[in-house]
Amino acid sequence: MAVQENVNAIGVSFLGGGHLFYASKLLHLMKENGLEGITLFTGGVIPPGDVEKMKQMGVAAVFTPGSRRDIILDTIRRALEDSQ
Repeated sequence: MAVQENVNAIGVSFLGGGHLFYASKLLHLMKENGLEGITLFTGGVIPPGDVEKMKQMGVAAVFTPGSRRDIILDTIRRALEDSQ
């Protein structure tokens, strides 16, 4: 769907674990489909120790419970500006 819609970003929320596996799988599928330039954001119930691992994989930003809306929006805005 991201290919068809020519999106600038993809956002995924993880609420039940498996975030490292699924983020890795999604990044692999994005690369496989020529979407390396698309920014990936994640959020949800992600342990603090896994946030840096996800960023090292290629996730642009990880928003955990309690993240402030203004910080989320500003982070997304800056990441999208930087990717253009």
